[in-house]
Amino acid sequence: MVELADLAGLDVSTVSRALRGDARRVSATTITKVQELARRVGYLPDANAASLRRRHSLVVGVLVPDLTDVVLAKLVEAVVRAADAEGYLALVTSTHGVPGRRHAAVQSYLSRRVDGVIVADATLRHSVPDALASSNTPFVMALRTGGAHPAVVADDVEGGRLAAEHLVGRGHRAICVVAGPRNVSTAENRLRGFLARCARSGVSIGDDAVRHGGFGVEDGYRAMRELLDAGNAPSAVFAVNDYNAVGAARAMQERGSLVGRDTALVGYNDIALGAFLETPLTTVRVDHGAMGTAVVGLLVRRIRGEPVESVRIRPELVVRASSDAPMARLGDP
Repeated sequence: MVELADLAGLDVSTVSRALRGDARRVSATTITKVQELARRVGYLPDANAASLRRRHSLVVGVLVPDLTDVVLAKLVEAVVRAADAEGYLALVTSTHGVPGRRHAAVQSYLSRRVDGVIVADATLRHSVPDALASSNTPFVMALRTGGAHPAVVADDVEGGRLAAEHLVGRGHRAICVVAGPRNVSTAENRLRGFLARCARSGVSIGDDAVRHGGFGVEDGYRAMRELLDAGNAPSAVFAVNDYNAVGAARAMQERGSLVGRDTALVGYNDIALGAFLETPLTTVRVDHGAMGTAVVGLLVRRIRGEPVESVRIRPELVVRASSDAPMARLGDP
């Protein structure tokens, strides 16, 4: 900046104000002159020094398990856009669901003095939210919950209820569930809502008709094979995400049961691929773009020291051909 001041024939303080665009204390002509000169010589302000002066980095950390997942990618895209609109740079870290990587990412954020953190990679029994709370760093949970911390999530209990109501309403009684991970709030809440709604209708789903695993296509395939190997012959299947549903459909097809003709199938999240499968997938839709925008708004308010309340986004059922299997008779087992 000293060199820039010499080139401009101005003092350093005037150059500093001109670079910031301080029109109250520097003329418009001087601002234009200094900023054009800065561009010509390739001057870039030191963001770290500036953040120390103003005590804000204008950077927020975003913790996610996997950027190849289209749901998370859509969430992150919305977060990045909303953060940019608020004047923040979103620093995104993928942990692949590894606890050590979560911890290292959080420590890296704290060492860089980020203004806040969005956590979309929490598990029900992991300490990341508590660690952030003890550091006094503003943070908000997204997609998943972990403890009684501020969060923007889908009402996944309601989403599971919608799926159950659809299948039970069509007369299905022999129902299996591809239930996803045990320690992730999204999977647990979807399963809880589904089982509770079935129970209210007198449909009992035993432990042998539920299989846990990961969220991937291969996980859904493996879980469905295990369910079929255990002697289950479902007339309907609920998968707690669409990837699981795609894998489950393949496993059923290999055993001679076609989705939409022999067995009804419902997924969750409404990924774009689901509508273009050979048998389009009935699913529970969640607006993850709206979730990303809302979580940035909540975090910015926390950074400003304002009180916040958690936000729940209501899901909706999208009915397609995969749940068109003939209705089971009410007397069927």
